[in-house]
Amino acid sequence: MSVSEEKMRKKERGGRLVDEANRATLNETLDFIPSLSVLSVSDLPHGLSPATSARLVRSLTVAGVFALPTRHAIVLNTFAGLNPDIDAELASLFRNHLPIGPFNLLNNDTMVNYNNGDYECLSWLNRHGPATVTYISFGTMMAPGRSGADLWGCHSMHMTTPRQYEYVVEMVCRPFFGEQKANARMVAEGWRIGVAIDSEGVAMREKVVNALKMVLREEEGGRMRERLGEIKKQAEKAVGDGGSSRENFRRVLEVICGDLDG
Repeated sequence: MSVSEEKMRKKERGGRLVDEANRATLNETLDFIPSLSVLSVSDLPHGLSPATSARLVRSLTVAGVFALPTRHAIVLNTFAGLNPDIDAELASLFRNHLPIGPFNLLNNDTMVNYNNGDYECLSWLNRHGPATVTYISFGTMMAPGRSGADLWGCHSMHMTTPRQYEYVVEMVCRPFFGEQKANARMVAEGWRIGVAIDSEGVAMREKVVNALKMVLREEEGGRMRERLGEIKKQAEKAVGDGGSSRENFRRVLEVICGDLDG
C-alpha cells in the first residue's frame, strides 16, 4: 500500500469516527436543563449544536444569553401556564419574566384577503364534518408539482403553533431549520398535540400516511384535540380581562415608561 493510500484510509476512518461522535452528541437529551429535558441536541437551531462548526453563531448567542439577566424585562409571545417548568425557570432567572401572548388571540379581525384567490373550496369544506379534512401547507420550502415532493402539514414556525390551538387542529410537522425542530418536538412530545415527521430514511410517504392516520382516525388524534381545547381555554383566559397576559402587558408599559422617566 502506498503512503498516499494509507493517508487516505486514515482520513476516511477519522471522518467516520467524527460522524459517529457527532451523531451520538446530537442524540443526547438536554437533561441538564430540567425545563427543556424533552428536547435533544439535534433540536437546537443550526449553529448552536456542538456538532457544527458555526462558532461565531454560538459565541454571539451565548453572549446574548449571559446579558439577559441584566435586562429590565424579558417579553415573550406566549402565556403563563403553557410551559409551567419553563415559566418557573425563567422567573428564577429574570427580574421581569413577562409572557404577554398569544398575540393572535388579541386581534379578532380576520387576516384573510377574499379579493385575492379562489375560495370555492369553502363550499366544499362546508359539506364535510368536523375533523375530516386535512389542510396541507407547503410553506416557503416547497410547492405542489415539484419532482419528488411529498405532502406534510407545516414547518413548525413559532407563530404557527398559537394558530394551532386557536382553531383546535392537530398538526403534522415537518421541520427544516431554525427553531422549527424544537417547536415540532414540543408539539409532538411536550404538549402532545401533533405529530413530528423526521427526514431520516427514504420512506417519507409512509411516514406521512401514518401521521395522518393517527390524527384523523386513531383515538390519540381525539385526545390531541381534547388537549388543544384545554390549551385554547387557558390562552383565552390569559388574554381576557384580568388575565395574566394582560397584566403582564401593563407591567411592560410600566417598565418602559419608568425607563423613559428615569
